Amino acid sequence: MSGSIPLVSVLLPTFNSARYLTEAVNSILHQTFSDLELIILDGGSSDGTIEIAQILVKFDKRIRVEIFPSMRPAARSDQVLPTLRSKYVAVQHSDDISYAHRIARQVQAFADDPSLGVCSSIYRSFWHDRTRAPIHSGEWVHAKPERHEEIKANLLFWWVMHCPTLMFDREKAADAGLRFTNEFRFGDDYWQTVLNINKLKFYNVQEELSAYRLHFEGDGAQNKLALHEEERKLKQHILGYFGFEYTPRELEIHVACKIFPDDIVGAESKEDFRELFAWLEKLRAQNMDIRAFDTAIFNSLLDTIKKRVTLIKRKKLLWKPFVD
Repeated sequence: MSGSIPLVSVLLPTFNSARYLTEAVNSILHQTFSDLELIILDGGSSDGTIEIAQILVKFDKRIRVEIFPSMRPAARSDQVLPTLRSKYVAVQHSDDISYAHRIARQVQAFADDPSLGVCSSIYRSFWHDRTRAPIHSGEWVHAKPERHEEIKANLLFWWVMHCPTLMFDREKAADAGLRFTNEFRFGDDYWQTVLNINKLKFYNVQEELSAYRLHFEGDGAQNKLALHEEERKLKQHILGYFGFEYTPRELEIHVACKIFPDDIVGAESKEDFRELFAWLEKLRAQNMDIRAFDTAIFNSLLDTIKKRVTLIKRKKLLWKPFVD
């Protein structure tokens, strides 16, 4: 390490994460970039997670464990952030895998652009259905818009940063008031990006840097009604934040676009498609007046969505439209 203060602090929230914790921790400890510390933030696990974490501490002094009983992951991160002195802060999920070059590549991105505030990356996701068997099946590589203005325009529709590979400049984020805690249970990172998109410069490394484990029994899968209600509230907040006007029906059309660009647009009937196209054109016209987004980038995004929808309508599009 460079002295007593590492260049990077990695935050790893856990709660009953015993099954995957060692794999997630090792993916950080075995990084090609070693000037880091790993802070395990546990929410009061009862499945052996804490005991595993404490054993891992004995093998690598870069690890420390903080326990916050009954506290949500976002709140735990907010508690520890003021105590950090590292230049950069990264996020690691307790059941995901960071590739060995992840931290090095992101640190290089900050070195290449000193004005950068936050970055994430392309990633790979895979299903793991624990209710059937301990097997992995199905893999998808998720592309992300690269530059700040592209990310900003996409935020009106989708969450296009990747939380498990987030890294940010600690001082820049503190000056901007970046926090993890807010009113959203599932979309807090999405909303925080919206709130900070005009305060910090965002970027997505155009390399696959992590593998993201999907679970049928995860929060989103087990709380579909709550997730839908939050999507609606989140989209409503975002439209208002950027200054767009809408009718109740237009809000429902916008919510049907989901919050991830890999999701198929929620249009089925001819009338649905007509309404969606009309809404996209209304957004285009409004943006010409309010200039919420770069005009050329936003218009290109709307045209891309319309092309995707047309292909969906013709039943010529598979599930992964943005996959390289």
